[in-house]
Amino acid sequence: MLTVGRRPGFSVTAQFVPADPDTQDMWKRFCAVVLPVAAVLALMSPADAGSSVPTGTIALAPTAQALRYGGFVSFVTTVQGKLAPKSRVYVTVVCLQGSTAVYQYSSAPDFAFPLVDQPSEGLEWNGGSASCTATLIYKVPQGRTYAIYWLDQTAFDVTG
Repeated sequence: MLTVGRRPGFSVTAQFVPADPDTQDMWKRFCAVVLPVAAVLALMSPADAGSSVPTGTIALAPTAQALRYGGFVSFVTTVQGKLAPKSRVYVTVVCLQGSTAVYQYSSAPDFAFPLVDQPSEGLEWNGGSASCTATLIYKVPQGRTYAIYWLDQTAFDVTG
């Protein structure tokens, strides 16, 4: 039996059981790679286990006007928790007419989103009502990729 990590009331152990040579080699490689990682995680306190994803809320900003094609929409957002270095919080708005996407725009949470046609983006919204969703997003770089978390969403309708 091999013990690779110990904490009061907790330990990570592995036992080598005689088997055919291929299986035994596989278990040795498993124990050499996976168990040390498990031991480190077991010995870490929850606070040391890495930062958690923040939480957030998004709602339509109070306005005296109805949301119409050609107007603007703004949001009130909150984000609680520690943000990772180089991370970004933003809002993405998507509007649909039926099942057809007619609008998509991403920007900072305090941006006033113009509810207009976007022909240069390949989206055609020539007026008419649309059902929209705004999503508060937290984007964290992880090497050459990103982890993307949806913190909250709110739905709204735009009249034509």
